[in-house]
Amino acid sequence: MNVQVLLNGLIAAGPVALVALGLSLVFSVERLFHLAHALVFTFAAYAAFALQLWGLPRGLSLCIAVVAATALGTGIEVAVYAPMRRSGASTLVMLVASLGIVVLGQGCVSLAFGSQTLSLRSTGYSASHQICGAYLTTTQLVSVAISGALCVGIVVFMRCTRAGLLIRAVASDAGLASIVGVPRERVTFGAFAIASAAAAVSGMLVAFDTDLTPMMGFNILLPALTAAVIGGLGSILGSIVGALLIGVAWHLIGWFLPTQWQDAAVFLVLGVCLLGRPQGLWGRPLRKVTI
Repeated sequence: MNVQVLLNGLIAAGPVALVALGLSLVFSVERLFHLAHALVFTFAAYAAFALQLWGLPRGLSLCIAVVAATALGTGIEVAVYAPMRRSGASTLVMLVASLGIVVLGQGCVSLAFGSQTLSLRSTGYSASHQICGAYLTTTQLVSVAISGALCVGIVVFMRCTRAGLLIRAVASDAGLASIVGVPRERVTFGAFAIASAAAAVSGMLVAFDTDLTPMMGFNILLPALTAAVIGGLGSILGSIVGALLIGVAWHLIGWFLPTQWQDAAVFLVLGVCLLGRPQGLWGRPLRKVTI
């Protein structure tokens, strides 16, 4: 297999993995497909662009954008999901609300910045580096390093810290966790904060590599959801592996077939994985689903 294809797949998998593990993390504590995650992804990139446009240094702009996007993600939980959950809203109703947030947010982004493609890069090009006969730009190398470090960091956090243990307890059995004194609302808030911060970083990595459009959140939502399902909903490690499979399959299909077949590659990988293991590679069958 061509080394360039493998490296391109790894580059594409990084941002997808960050979004997918956020979706899995939220699903594990809420049993909800958090489609508004796509808005957090988009908001971070446009917030960084706006802050740089106002004259702030790039590093400071990126940090503020991550904090603002994390606040947006947790704000959606506090202002929308939590009240709906307390009022007994079904998962389907919350899913529709989540989709409505994405559509409304995308409209606001288009109204504020227009529908044209924008860029976070200060120059139109990035230096390239040769690795094993393949070529990667500096932006792509940085993207792989950051996304890889964050994925490893989140896995370690979930497995080796008390906060991660509490999130896993709520994910395993929210009712039992509440009985033994686990503060479910605070744990859910923390899960949304981690997921939103990861999506914010992912959005800026994509913006640096391929620029900004109002639809960028929707564009990554499909592969990220697919990666989360392939890995097993609720599994952080599974989401990362699913993203790697999606990224490699995407570029492998593009190497042998016309590019219009690349979207089909996502569903091909999903179908093959779910035929052999319907609950996903690292997933467990759900005991109860309420819609």
